[in-house]
Amino acid sequence: ARNRVAGRQEEQDSAAAALAAAEVALAQAQDDEQQARNLADTQGREVAQLRAEFDGLQRLLVASDKGDKAGGRAVLSDIRVQDGFEIALAALLGDALQAPATTQESGDFWSDAAGPAPQGLPAGVTPMVDVIDEAPPALQPRLAACAIAESAETAAALQGQLQAGQWLTTRNGGLWRWDGYRVLPGEAPAAARLLEQKRRTEELTGLIEAVSYTHLRAHETGRNRVFRVMREKKSGGGGGGGGG
Repeated sequence: ARNRVAGRQEEQDSAAAALAAAEVALAQAQDDEQQARNLADTQGREVAQLRAEFDGLQRLLVASDKGDKAGGRAVLSDIRVQDGFEIALAALLGDALQAPATTQESGDFWSDAAGPAPQGLPAGVTPMVDVIDEAPPALQPRLAACAIAESAETAAALQGQLQAGQWLTTRNGGLWRWDGYRVLPGEAPAAARLLEQKRRTEELTGLIEAVSYTHLRAHETGRNRVFRVMREKKSGGGGGGGGG
């Protein structure tokens, strides 16, 4: 009888220890859940801010898109320029970036009727095509005839070497044409701002997807841990109920 009493006492002590451990684990899981909720709330606000910025930029781009108004799609929507060359591209193409690459009944547009681009850009310049990752085919002849000089002084010095149809610019803008026409760098063209806004919308798309995923995971992780601990507590809390 004494052994049975001692055995039951051990079972009760073991059950009490397991219950205490489960309660500590539950408290920790609940604390973790609260922290996860706080993180998820913060990320939720961040997603809302990113979406608001994205929606605002999209409205600006749509409002400026002459192509959509005319029934086409502005080439700006389909061109990808490397970071830091937005002003250079805008200096070369300007408002033509907002024209569509489809034939229209009126207004301006890009066609595929261009002849071959002149060959042989001056030495020491960066061909524009090297900083364009993607562009509609209709723009290729114009882009192939353009290049970026290191500075306005370099562009001016090289202007006399340009073949018919070739243009130079710099990362800070400006335009030096084969026919002697010059536009010195100054205020960034409006088209450069549109290119920057387009790049930002693409960045925001990736950010929203990433933050939305971690936001969801933060909610799931906290809840799942609490549920798991509660299940373990229920399943492990029943020792010590033996018969007489």
